[in-house]
Amino acid sequence: MDLAFADLLTKQGSLTVNFYQLVLSANGFECESWLNLRNDSDVPLRFAADHPLAPRVDVVGRTGPKDTERAGTWPSTSWGTITRGGFDKTTGTRTYTWTFLGTVHACGKGDNEADLRFH
Repeated sequence: MDLAFADLLTKQGSLTVNFYQLVLSANGFECESWLNLRNDSDVPLRFAADHPLAPRVDVVGRTGPKDTERAGTWPSTSWGTITRGGFDKTTGTRTYTWTFLGTVHACGKGDNEADLRFH
């Protein structure tokens, strides 16, 4: 058995996803928002090249014409890399993939939280 998953044989790991946006934000106005991933379990979560942590984020323009992207600046992250996908003019959606390889520490055992920040 792969050592990366040995702790999970006897314990359960969980990854929590949270979304944060400024309180005074509204549709049609530029603001900052964050997608946050946090390991809330008591075991480290390990991600390798053949099994990365790679959530896909679809950013949808909810105001204005769908064929015109209302894009902010490139998102930034505290962990991993960001790949910018194409823009779908029929839905007004830009897709991003956030890829992380490595270990997400157990809760209380180090840096167990990562942010993807949209500007």
